[in-house]
Amino acid sequence: MNLPLSALPHALSSIRAALAEALDAATAALRQGEDGVTKWRGAHAALQVLNHAALVRYSEELGAHFESNDASRTPVVQEGVAALMHYIDHVVGGGRDQPLRLAAAYETFQKVRGAPPSASDLFAPDLSRQPDAQPNARALSADELRATRREYESGLLQWLKQGQNAALSQMGMAVSRVEAASAEPAARRPWWIACAVIEALLHDGLETEPLVRRLLTQLNLYLGRLANGPSEASEALLRDALYLAARAKPVTPLVQEVRRRHALEGVFDDDGGTRRVASTFDPSQLAAARTQLEALKSQWAACAEGGANAAYFVQCMREFARTADALGVPALVALA
Repeated sequence: MNLPLSALPHALSSIRAALAEALDAATAALRQGEDGVTKWRGAHAALQVLNHAALVRYSEELGAHFESNDASRTPVVQEGVAALMHYIDHVVGGGRDQPLRLAAAYETFQKVRGAPPSASDLFAPDLSRQPDAQPNARALSADELRATRREYESGLLQWLKQGQNAALSQMGMAVSRVEAASAEPAARRPWWIACAVIEALLHDGLETEPLVRRLLTQLNLYLGRLANGPSEASEALLRDALYLAARAKPVTPLVQEVRRRHALEGVFDDDGGTRRVASTFDPSQLAAARTQLEALKSQWAACAEGGANAAYFVQCMREFARTADALGVPALVALA
């Protein structure tokens, strides 16, 4: 994306308003037809304009449920929309733009749809960062790449079956060979990060999880493509590798360097990690907020006409601020 979300408060406010309308219409949309779906599509289109890849992926996954016409998914849709609204409030209110805060709701979408949950889809690393060039590196021939791929694949199959460190070490040696032969930063980067991930696994700095298996399998496929000619690593592969490097403990100098070079330190801190975004609100507090907001609208109209009691208006604002604080909506608290 070109600008941080915090620099686009007006656009975010418009998106939030569209999401609020979609949330109000969610039940009717899934049971009766198009109204809520149309409003969600408007919000999704606005997110696409912002070019925020992680939030667009979240919205696309949410949209699959919105357009399912399955009334049983209504709670999932309502929670997902509310979580995104709360996230926008968090950013507008000065919070860090870290889409991983939406991981819990996103994984719920995937589980309901029967897909394996993958919070790394919401990871948004800076892909402009790269390792240094290696001008003296000697490129591997096609035959050498094929032999390296066979070595890696043999280790991968053993590791998937038995989980032995010896097999993992064999894979690491194959990956290191490709990394050492890559002169250009962009070509070196996926193998450099993969070396760090494998080192973290070997030194108990990273737990084996489905995403690890997916990454190591994707590296095998990518190595096969390289043997047939130059091939650029996909953004998804880089995102998964960097997500695992961020999750890893800094157990070796290489893991530390990869984390430093790609600014991965702190991405799972309280304000930017996978902490669940509050996505549901107390009904009584929400009703009170709506009543207070209507009163404020009336008072504001009276102010514009010169006939309002300023002290009463300030009192209404303070009451609304307390309710917004109880709801956990920082942008509304700041406004009040």
